[in-house]
Amino acid sequence: MGRQSFITIALDVKNSTKQESVTKELQDIAKKLNKKLKVQRFDKDCLVPFTIRRGDELIAIFSSFSKGYDAYFELYTLINTASENGLKLSAYIGLGLGFMDDSAETNLDRINGTSINSAFRARDYYLKKNKSYSRQYNQYNKWINTFAYSLDENVPYEVINHLISYINENCEKRTEKQKEVVNLIEINPEITSVEIAAIIGITENGVYKILQRSNYQLVKDAQFSLRKLLDFIQQHYRGEQDA
Repeated sequence: MGRQSFITIALDVKNSTKQESVTKELQDIAKKLNKKLKVQRFDKDCLVPFTIRRGDELIAIFSSFSKGYDAYFELYTLINTASENGLKLSAYIGLGLGFMDDSAETNLDRINGTSINSAFRARDYYLKKNKSYSRQYNQYNKWINTFAYSLDENVPYEVINHLISYINENCEKRTEKQKEVVNLIEINPEITSVEIAAIIGITENGVYKILQRSNYQLVKDAQFSLRKLLDFIQQHYRGEQDA
């Protein structure tokens, strides 16, 4: 059996001048995300839960590429929405695929490996330096920039970026009404179109039209495909290391 591979999520807040407010906001986000990880039982795939570093960074490391993507999307969704105190964060998010030098090490001051180093390079080199290669995937959201990368050139991170960009762009293009309907479904997957119509104050047919125009099913299908791709890459990646 090959070595365990990991995906690292490394967020850094842009122009974090209000350090105290930023740190508090990140603490709230980390608390919500880590609680959700336990509820969804993702914590067993989590080497390092969402952790604040240097006041304006948020780091998490997962042993499952696909679960790591799900955690990233939860993070993206949270920071893309103004918090209760009205603070809307602007951030760079690097996603790094690779290995850890010591898979038992969880201290961010000592942890090292190609996974976390790939995430930092994606964030600090490609995104912060506004490289054209990463900029092409971030045309739709001026607040949040994302780039997936691996120091191992055998990992096809380009296609991962294309899919993440496609998913996020479709989500960004939704109207407030569309976001409201989609959010109701995400919060309660068992909710019916009749119940949504009553809550929103529209007809049931109106709900169907909103979902169609929001590309809801296209996004869900793209996320399903991305998860399958990430699982395939990770399985093959382990095999490569074991060969």
